[in-house]
Amino acid sequence: IPQIIFTKMILPEGASHGTVEWIERLNPLRWTLDLYERLADFSREPAWAECFKDAGVLALFIAGFFAGSLVLLWSQE
Repeated sequence: IPQIIFTKMILPEGASHGTVEWIERLNPLRWTLDLYERLADFSREPAWAECFKDAGVLALFIAGFFAGSLVLLWSQE
């Protein structure tokens, strides 16, 4: 539920300031929605640099969660 609350689906553009803005930036769903919005608008050519930025941030999330899982599993042995 927090992932949905701290996105543009609930919070309007420009409504997040301070701590809420940082929580929104650390939310993987935000980056996924941004990428989807850029790619789903068929009326114009997507801004590929922005798409690659969003995809890169998502890849960093995946790598970070994977590394954290490995560390957690190795520490339990």
